[in-house]
Amino acid sequence: MSGELGTALRFGVDKIVPLLVVALAKGLLVIILEIVAALGVGLLFFMGRLAGPGMAGLMAFIGGISALWFFIWVLCAYATTTPIVVLEDLSSSFDSFGRSWELTRGARGKVFLTWLVAWVIAYFIPQIIVSTMSLALGVVRNASMQPFFVVFASLIGIVLAPILPCALTLIYYDLRVRREAFDLQILNEQLGSGSEIPGSTGTR
Repeated sequence: MSGELGTALRFGVDKIVPLLVVALAKGLLVIILEIVAALGVGLLFFMGRLAGPGMAGLMAFIGGISALWFFIWVLCAYATTTPIVVLEDLSSSFDSFGRSWELTRGARGKVFLTWLVAWVIAYFIPQIIVSTMSLALGVVRNASMQPFFVVFASLIGIVLAPILPCALTLIYYDLRVRREAFDLQILNEQLGSGSEIPGSTGTR
């Protein structure tokens, strides 16, 4: 038991830096996408102004919708980078971006719906529940109950936080099974014996 725990801890420590690198790279990607989207919408608005006052708003609206679609599409393409870094052997952390791009090709709508459902369950619904309870019990007017609700909301967030990573991990395995005939029986044997980390052999 202690040997398995030590192996798991060493594996976790080895993945900290690659996960941090990927997280920083994705954060930088989000910033770049936001800048490009803002410039694109601004350019379309300016072009609309040249065509006429009424066209400026229309062009900006079309540009905003297109930018939002492109933003979501790119993020869905890289949605499985974290499971890939953890579960596969890569020569570089940045290889997870190319791997995720290929793995999600043709399935990004499915990835988005999975992410949306997980987000609604993990974040949106709890916020509605907490807000409704707060209003019903008059927490805003009753200062003595505010600390309780802060702790309650925090606990809900902590309990439900793993839902989104778990959903993305499941979609990762689903895509591997469908695209690469990933053997779930071998995965089950690996999990049962603890001899290997699932997916550590990479793409077969």
